[in-house]
Amino acid sequence: MIAEVVVENSIEVREAQNMGADSLLLVRNLKEGGISPDLKTIGMCMDAARVPLSILVRPDNENYSYEEGRRRRTLKILELYWNHGIRNITFGAIHNTVMDWDLLEDAITHGFSVNINLAFDHTLDLTKNYLQLAMYPMVRQVTTRGKAETALSGQDEIRTLVHLDRPNLPLLAESTGLTPENLKPFLEHSGVHGVQFGLTARERSGKFNFLHLESCIGIMRKHARSQQAGNSVTPTRFRF
Repeated sequence: MIAEVVVENSIEVREAQNMGADSLLLVRNLKEGGISPDLKTIGMCMDAARVPLSILVRPDNENYSYEEGRRRRTLKILELYWNHGIRNITFGAIHNTVMDWDLLEDAITHGFSVNINLAFDHTLDLTKNYLQLAMYPMVRQVTTRGKAETALSGQDEIRTLVHLDRPNLPLLAESTGLTPENLKPFLEHSGVHGVQFGLTARERSGKFNFLHLESCIGIMRKHARSQQAGNSVTPTRFRF
């Protein structure tokens, strides 16, 4: 059960870790949708991180359909990050109604480990795209709302993906719509492998909602322990 927290700087890296985050996603301008962070911030966050840290690769906060100019900018970011020792990225782009496999393979060819972001939800057939993503060993996880406005309303679709014949690629629910009150039944119904806490886990000021995050992570820990105690689910082999 992975609790991933989206962070913007090294202070938030430490705060998220103290709240029990299992992994972190570093972005810039989260309020506007998130774009690639600068190298100085990345370096400070990598120094502070004690858990897996992934860096967002996104040239701007436009949609996930990349025309040629955005593709070139994305490739430049990949090259820059690789040359500065970055190996774990979060990324996603679509072409027509499927994942942009060419751009994904460019990232993998560089040698990156790749987490797939909500671009996944903009594909036409989630099952087809999930199964194809699962064929790439360097793809580590997929974040989704089940092709819905909130993870709560998309929980049936998430459950379908989790219970496919090849559930070796972890699925994280993006936390929109999830609260300490509905998280436990959501986890039980969907069977999701983790939750990514982004903008909806923050105050209007942009700072972490500590009570919300600590409560949700605590619920996830209890849920994971109850699963282990009951031996009701075969453990997933996470690919970190």
